[in-house]
Amino acid sequence: MGADLKLGRITSCVGDMIIVPSSALEGINLKSARGLYGRRVSVNKLNIGRISDIIGRVDMPYFVVRLSGNFKNPETFIGKTLYVS
Repeated sequence: MGADLKLGRITSCVGDMIIVPSSALEGINLKSARGLYGRRVSVNKLNIGRISDIIGRVDMPYFVVRLSGNFKNPETFIGKTLYVS
């Protein structure tokens, strides 16, 4: 596969999950988002988890990512850009 796909910026963290609104610039809608379910995601080339749910509006869905591993301060990811590989 080519370059990583930009999903958007991480907006919040709840326990071991983070929430990411899809990037309008990437043209991600619900149909294309469904194909990303279960895929690995990364921040700065660091694999941080998998897409575990897709919620919200059809034209601009939100991704719920379940973090893998023990990140002691997952809130440090807030504001970072998330990519799917």
